[in-house]
Amino acid sequence: MRLLEVKALCKNFGGLAAVAGTDFHVDEGEIVGLIGPNGAGKTTIFNLISGTMKPTSGEIRFKGEDISTLKPHEICRKNMARTFQSANLFPYMSVLENVLIGALFGASVRMDEAREKGRELLSFVGLSMKENLHAKDLSVHDQKRLEIARALATEPELLLLDEVMAGLNLSEVAEALALIKAINGRGITILMIEHIMHAIMGVSDRIIALHYGRKLAEGTPEDISRNRKVIEVYLGE
Repeated sequence: MRLLEVKALCKNFGGLAAVAGTDFHVDEGEIVGLIGPNGAGKTTIFNLISGTMKPTSGEIRFKGEDISTLKPHEICRKNMARTFQSANLFPYMSVLENVLIGALFGASVRMDEAREKGRELLSFVGLSMKENLHAKDLSVHDQKRLEIARALATEPELLLLDEVMAGLNLSEVAEALALIKAINGRGITILMIEHIMHAIMGVSDRIIALHYGRKLAEGTPEDISRNRKVIEVYLGE
């Protein structure tokens, strides 16, 4: 099933085209990576898909429905969630309270049910021993895991992950990769931006390379790693 489809997507800022006629799709169950140099339009595309920005033109369809004009909370209620480059948490709320916000969002559940769900997700991401800490007191690695748990609490079918491995050491990157695979193992489709090449190459089913807001190449990790255009503008020799 084609879960997400982007057609001729454009976003202009004055005379600058941050996204310039991009087309791609994400099928149910896939892990799809978005790569490209800084300024290639990756995060802008995430902002357009999640409703933070509105496209200048083009179409975004999720589960067959045009969501191009919907607000972020409306898109989230349709079972899409995202994370951010820098974890966007409620710093003075506890770890568990941050996840409860996701569990209670748009849902008719009792608080005890939400707490049970929140604690299960904290255990899943490896934060069950830190549920009473303030979010601001977590390490960068733990803040990223908390943001993932909060996103999962909204029960997404599609999860957008924006550089969840940025700033992590090698062992933390390995843990993040294992978590991404475990999330996908729960039947959640993933579209992710990442600059750590060995990581995104190792976890993605398919990779889309962007350059100046356009799709430069698309294919398996092996295809992308051998693509001459991608090597020239991004990967290097």
